[in-house]
Amino acid sequence: ARMSLALADVDYELRPTPKDAKPQWHLDAHGGSMPCWAPNGFGDGGGAVSESAAIAKMFTAPSPACVAALDACGSFFGGVAKFLKNTEAGAAEDAARANLEEQLGKLEAVLGNAGPFLAGATPGLADCSIATKLYILFVAGQHFKGFILGAEYP
Repeated sequence: ARMSLALADVDYELRPTPKDAKPQWHLDAHGGSMPCWAPNGFGDGGGAVSESAAIAKMFTAPSPACVAALDACGSFFGGVAKFLKNTEAGAAEDAARANLEEQLGKLEAVLGNAGPFLAGATPGLADCSIATKLYILFVAGQHFKGFILGAEYP
Protein backbone atom coordinates (compact mmCIF):
# COMPACT_ATOMS: atom_id res chain seq x y z
CA ALA A 1 0.00 0.00 0.00
CA ARG A 2 2.80 2.46 0.86
CA MET A 3 4.43 1.99 -2.55
CA SER A 4 1.12 2.81 -4.23
CA LEU A 5 0.71 5.90 -2.10
CA ALA A 6 4.24 7.00 -3.00
CA LEU A 7 3.66 6.41 -6.74
CA ALA A 8 0.46 8.48 -6.53
CA ASP A 9 2.29 11.19 -4.54
CA VAL A 10 -0.30 10.98 -1.74
CA ASP A 11 0.48 12.58 1.60
CA TYR A 12 -0.44 10.40 4.55
CA GLU A 13 0.40 9.91 8.18
CA LEU A 14 2.13 6.64 9.01
CA ARG A 15 0.92 5.74 12.46
CA PRO A 16 1.95 2.33 13.83
CA THR A 17 -0.46 1.75 16.67
CA PRO A 18 -0.44 -0.93 19.37
CA LYS A 19 -3.75 -2.73 19.89
CA ASP A 20 -4.53 -0.98 23.16
CA ALA A 21 -4.25 2.44 21.46
CA LYS A 22 -6.35 1.70 18.37
CA PRO A 23 -9.70 3.47 18.10
CA GLN A 24 -12.79 1.35 18.66
CA TRP A 25 -13.98 1.78 15.05
CA HIS A 26 -10.73 0.18 13.89
CA LEU A 27 -11.08 -2.78 16.23
CA ASP A 28 -14.78 -3.28 15.47
CA ALA A 29 -14.75 -2.91 11.69
CA HIS A 30 -11.24 -4.14 10.83
CA GLY A 31 -10.12 -6.28 13.78
CA GLY A 32 -7.30 -3.80 14.31
CA SER A 33 -5.71 -4.99 11.06
CA MET A 34 -2.84 -3.01 9.62
CA PRO A 35 -2.32 -1.31 7.31
CA CYS A 36 -5.49 0.72 7.49
CA TRP A 37 -6.27 3.73 5.30
CA ALA A 38 -8.57 6.12 7.17
CA PRO A 39 -9.41 8.93 4.74
CA ASN A 40 -11.17 10.96 7.42
CA GLY A 41 -8.31 10.68 9.90
CA PHE A 42 -7.48 8.49 12.86
CA GLY A 43 -10.48 9.58 14.88
CA ASP A 44 -13.09 8.76 12.21
CA GLY A 45 -13.34 5.34 10.59
CA GLY A 46 -15.73 6.38 7.83
CA GLY A 47 -14.53 4.94 4.53
CA ALA A 48 -11.56 3.14 6.11
CA VAL A 49 -9.96 0.24 4.21
CA SER A 50 -7.63 -2.26 5.89
CA GLU A 51 -6.32 -4.59 3.20
CA SER A 52 -3.06 -3.69 1.45
CA ALA A 53 -4.15 -4.63 -2.07
CA ALA A 54 -7.44 -2.75 -1.73
CA ILE A 55 -5.61 0.34 -0.46
CA ALA A 56 -3.09 0.09 -3.31
CA LYS A 57 -5.88 -0.13 -5.92
CA MET A 58 -7.42 3.06 -4.54
CA PHE A 59 -4.35 5.05 -5.60
CA THR A 60 -2.74 3.07 -8.41
CA ALA A 61 -5.28 2.02 -11.01
CA PRO A 62 -4.51 -1.38 -12.49
CA SER A 63 -3.61 -0.97 -16.15
CA PRO A 64 -4.36 -3.86 -18.53
CA ALA A 65 -0.62 -4.64 -18.54
CA CYS A 66 -0.59 -4.76 -14.72
CA VAL A 67 -3.60 -7.07 -14.67
CA ALA A 68 -1.87 -9.37 -17.18
CA ALA A 69 1.35 -9.34 -15.14
CA LEU A 70 -0.51 -10.13 -11.91
CA ASP A 71 -2.39 -12.93 -13.64
CA ALA A 72 0.89 -14.39 -14.91
CA CYS A 73 2.39 -14.17 -11.40
CA GLY A 74 -0.82 -15.07 -9.58
CA SER A 75 0.61 -18.05 -7.71
CA PHE A 76 3.79 -16.29 -6.68
CA PHE A 77 2.82 -15.55 -3.08
CA GLY A 78 1.39 -19.05 -2.69
CA GLY A 79 4.76 -20.44 -3.74
CA VAL A 80 6.57 -18.16 -1.30
CA ALA A 81 4.19 -19.06 1.54
CA LYS A 82 4.39 -22.82 0.93
CA PHE A 83 8.17 -22.67 0.87
CA LEU A 84 8.52 -20.55 3.99
CA LYS A 85 5.87 -22.41 6.01
CA ASN A 86 7.07 -25.90 5.13
CA THR A 87 8.60 -27.59 8.17
CA GLU A 88 9.12 -31.05 6.68
CA ALA A 89 12.52 -32.08 5.38
CA GLY A 90 13.27 -34.20 2.35
CA ALA A 91 10.73 -34.58 -0.43
CA ALA A 92 8.31 -31.99 1.00
CA GLU A 93 11.06 -29.38 1.21
CA ASP A 94 12.26 -30.25 -2.28
CA ALA A 95 8.71 -29.93 -3.66
CA ALA A 96 8.15 -26.58 -1.93
CA ARG A 97 11.44 -25.26 -3.26
CA ALA A 98 10.71 -26.55 -6.77
CA ASN A 99 7.32 -24.82 -6.69
CA LEU A 100 8.95 -21.59 -5.54
CA GLU A 101 11.54 -21.86 -8.33
CA GLU A 102 8.69 -22.36 -10.84
CA GLN A 103 6.94 -19.22 -9.57
CA LEU A 104 10.18 -17.25 -9.69
CA GLY A 105 10.64 -18.42 -13.28
CA LYS A 106 7.18 -17.10 -14.18
CA LEU A 107 8.03 -13.78 -12.58
CA GLU A 108 11.32 -13.59 -14.43
CA ALA A 109 9.56 -14.36 -17.72
CA VAL A 110 7.11 -11.50 -17.18
CA LEU A 111 9.97 -9.13 -16.38
CA GLY A 112 11.89 -10.31 -19.44
CA ASN A 113 8.93 -9.56 -21.68
CA ALA A 114 7.96 -6.20 -20.19
CA GLY A 115 10.89 -4.70 -18.31
CA PRO A 116 12.22 -2.97 -16.49
CA PHE A 117 8.96 -3.16 -14.50
CA LEU A 118 6.29 -5.85 -14.58
CA ALA A 119 3.95 -3.85 -16.81
CA GLY A 120 6.51 -1.95 -18.87
CA ALA A 121 8.54 1.21 -18.54
CA THR A 122 7.03 2.56 -15.31
CA PRO A 123 6.15 0.95 -11.99
CA GLY A 124 2.51 0.17 -11.33
CA LEU A 125 0.14 -1.87 -9.22
CA ALA A 126 1.76 -5.18 -10.20
CA ASP A 127 5.15 -3.94 -9.00
CA CYS A 128 3.64 -2.73 -5.72
CA SER A 129 2.12 -6.16 -5.17
CA ILE A 130 5.08 -8.32 -6.15
CA ALA A 131 7.76 -6.17 -4.47
CA THR A 132 6.29 -6.74 -1.03
CA LYS A 133 6.21 -10.49 -1.62
CA LEU A 134 9.80 -10.48 -2.87
CA TYR A 135 10.78 -8.60 0.28
CA ILE A 136 9.14 -11.28 2.42
CA LEU A 137 11.00 -13.97 0.47
CA PHE A 138 14.27 -12.05 0.67
CA VAL A 139 14.12 -11.51 4.45
CA ALA A 140 12.26 -14.59 5.72
CA GLY A 141 13.75 -16.92 3.12
CA GLN A 142 17.27 -16.04 4.16
CA HIS A 143 16.48 -16.04 7.89
CA PHE A 144 14.41 -19.23 8.15
CA LYS A 145 15.59 -21.27 5.17
CA GLY A 146 19.02 -19.91 4.25
CA PHE A 147 17.49 -19.10 0.85
CA ILE A 148 19.15 -16.41 -1.25
CA LEU A 149 17.90 -15.43 -4.68
CA GLY A 150 20.40 -16.65 -7.21
CA ALA A 151 21.96 -14.83 -10.13
CA GLU A 152 19.33 -16.34 -12.44
CA TYR A 153 16.86 -13.91 -10.84
CA PRO A 154 18.55 -10.50 -11.20
